[in-house]
Amino acid sequence: MFTWLKNKLSNSNDKSVAPAHSMPEAWTPPPGSVATTEYQRQGKVFFDAGQLQQAAHCYQQLLILDDRNAHAHHALGDINAAQGNVAEAESRYRNALELTPEAGNTIYSLGLILDQQNRFAEAEAAYRNALQTMPDDANTHYHLSLNLKSQSRWQESESSCRKALGSKPDFSEAHAHLAILLQQQGRSGEAEASCRKALQLNPGLASAHFCLGLLAHHQGRLADAEAAYRQALALQSGHHGALDHLAALLQSQGRHAETEAAYLTAAANNPGDATPLCKLASMQMDFGKLQEAERNLRKAISINPDYADALGTMGVLLMSVGQFPAAEARFQQVLKIRPDDAVVYDNLGVIAYQQKRFPEAVVYFKRATDLAPGMLNAHNNLASVYKRWGRLREAADSYQQVLQMDPNNPDAYDNLAMIYSDQGRLDEAIVLFRKAMQLAPDAAKIHSHYLFALNYHPELSSAAIYAEYEKYDKRFCQNLKQKWQAFSNQRDPGKRLKIGYVSPDLFTHPVRHFLEPLLAHHDKREFEVYAYSYARPEWEDAVTKRYQSYVDHWVQTLNMSDDVMADRIRADGIDILIDLAGHTGNHSLQVFARKPAPVSTSWLGYAYTTGIKAVDYMLMDSTSLPAGCEAFFAEKPWRVETPGYNYRPSDNMGSVSPLPALQCGHVTFGCLSRAIRINDRVIAVWAGILKKIAGARLIIDSVSFVEASMQESFIAKFEAHGIHRSRIDIGFHSPPWDLVRNVDIGLDCFPHNSGTTLFETLYMGIPFITLASRPSMGLLGSAILESAGLSHLIAQTEQEYIDKAVALASDLPALANLRGGLREQMQASALMDEAGYTRKMEAAYRGMWIKWCEQNPD
Repeated sequence: MFTWLKNKLSNSNDKSVAPAHSMPEAWTPPPGSVATTEYQRQGKVFFDAGQLQQAAHCYQQLLILDDRNAHAHHALGDINAAQGNVAEAESRYRNALELTPEAGNTIYSLGLILDQQNRFAEAEAAYRNALQTMPDDANTHYHLSLNLKSQSRWQESESSCRKALGSKPDFSEAHAHLAILLQQQGRSGEAEASCRKALQLNPGLASAHFCLGLLAHHQGRLADAEAAYRQALALQSGHHGALDHLAALLQSQGRHAETEAAYLTAAANNPGDATPLCKLASMQMDFGKLQEAERNLRKAISINPDYADALGTMGVLLMSVGQFPAAEARFQQVLKIRPDDAVVYDNLGVIAYQQKRFPEAVVYFKRATDLAPGMLNAHNNLASVYKRWGRLREAADSYQQVLQMDPNNPDAYDNLAMIYSDQGRLDEAIVLFRKAMQLAPDAAKIHSHYLFALNYHPELSSAAIYAEYEKYDKRFCQNLKQKWQAFSNQRDPGKRLKIGYVSPDLFTHPVRHFLEPLLAHHDKREFEVYAYSYARPEWEDAVTKRYQSYVDHWVQTLNMSDDVMADRIRADGIDILIDLAGHTGNHSLQVFARKPAPVSTSWLGYAYTTGIKAVDYMLMDSTSLPAGCEAFFAEKPWRVETPGYNYRPSDNMGSVSPLPALQCGHVTFGCLSRAIRINDRVIAVWAGILKKIAGARLIIDSVSFVEASMQESFIAKFEAHGIHRSRIDIGFHSPPWDLVRNVDIGLDCFPHNSGTTLFETLYMGIPFITLASRPSMGLLGSAILESAGLSHLIAQTEQEYIDKAVALASDLPALANLRGGLREQMQASALMDEAGYTRKMEAAYRGMWIKWCEQNPD
């Protein structure tokens, strides 16, 4: 019996075995025989014949008669192992060991079952314990070698394999395994000799042919490698290693149909083996064939409902399409089978993260890192949770830990740089971004993060910043010009235009305050409106539903490659394509670089150029794009009358309060911007204001200041200018409206102005001071104030900024009067004229189209 099990599990291909079916008629001992002896004897007969359920019945009856029969417990462990019931097999082996703790065969069998669960350290301990009682057992040395190989401990694995061969020189499987170990260590000559020895002993040994394939593959002899892999599969159709490497070889040559055929052939030849179907599904997922993948995974699970890899892969598939509850249920099933699976804990953490269950996500990721301390992905994910949760210090610590483990990890440098950016540590962030780009020069995403941070740097000139944008275009976009195609759009200046808005933010996001008014008022007689949304299903909400009601066509782009998305836009016949993201997260700028529509423009979601010459226009108002700024934009400016935005407030903001200063006796300034905008120059100016106004206080409130450490860091910066901490109130409130009612005067940031919060400040009756700075990003505050009839609050220098703030605070009656009518003043202005703004934007679109028709006649 034990020999049969060892031979089965000695195969390095961990085949998942289908559970047995209905129980045949139970066997009973002949009358007058010794029942215990007969049950044990007949159990072995059934087991050797592969009649596992009948064998199990015999051993269960034996235990009824003798519950301390270690042999019966062990035998039931073997039966459950053969059926793939690993948890029950482990339990049976442990029962046997309680009765006979020194039984080497049972300890060895326990090691096999622990290995199947990827519990490598426990399995290793079991094998070493078994060798204490069976020091010359070749099978145990061999499986210890396999175990050590799984832990990438090549030299130790080789040593154990040689001990197996020392005990059994004609052990062909061990010779083949030794060849793989030698090949892994670069000793190809010795590896081939071991392969040949294995084949001399056993010409039909699939693992030896597989090893020859590995050697040929490594040496670039792809035809020889393919032939060897196919020979291994001909000898053993379920050889997973040969199947995997053959699939990889075929994939590398673009022979995708043959790869699928190889997996399907393996599945057909081994109908009780779920593994080929699971691996085929994984490949199909990589190519976006999600329906086919799901179908094959369901087949695999029907073959073996406890096949952890299939359950886990199904969880990944469900997670990728946003079906988080179903995915979570699958991962929990895996944990019942493999309770210490770090990858599953990592995936559960991702689900919790996506659902904003941050405390649970931290628990899951920490469990993953405890189980697999070297699992970089889990450490990265843990840091990402802390970052999204606003716990930036802990996020930075986690990314630092990743870099200690992997000093050349570009993603860790990139993520740590983004943390530093969020903390306002721009100089440190830029150093890290450049390091990340050096390590991953082809990572366009990292370059986008870098450009985003540069916009906020207080000491860089517009020319210096734009030079970095030009590098992005040259590195990532200009080569895509080869993908441009001729346009078949009808060149009719007056036709109904197809316009497409491209955004990753079509849900509850600040963009909604400015995009909804436009989409809600489009003239559908003149414009057919498409929305290309990247938003994940779990991000979509009531705002998403409103967006969907405004447009004629809603296209989900989440699972589209850039090429596929560009082809879809061309197929839709879009005339004008509008980017709403710039270099913010999940943008589609590489799609715009493919020029899928005759006209393209950037608007709204980003305060500066895309840097991409394939984008035709930067659509902004004349205040934000003053004459003479053209050299700092890749796009041609298309100017509309100020303002270039229209604001729709949230429903929950409440009424405007009376001027707080009249009640509390001191003026309170306020800013709702993130730390990235509040640089040392801004702090110096704000401190200068507080110095000139006795008793004045300052409120700074945003998500950047969730942590006490961030609050203290910025308070210290004011203290360095002589401002006592009692005058500074830093924190985070969401929503902030009750706090905002305590503010008398708003303060804008520079050189990158604040964004949505400036509109919100005005709507709450609070005038703000702004400093006119760089084109576009530094002139938003000016455009808003000009549109609201408050141009006198626009400063041209830092000293003038201080003087205007002091002057505004010095006349409280006038300030109270302004506050009382500011909301109505704003509502009556162009800032909130939704219909008028939409007509202005539509005229711009029409003008762009007419110009294209003139420049591109039939």
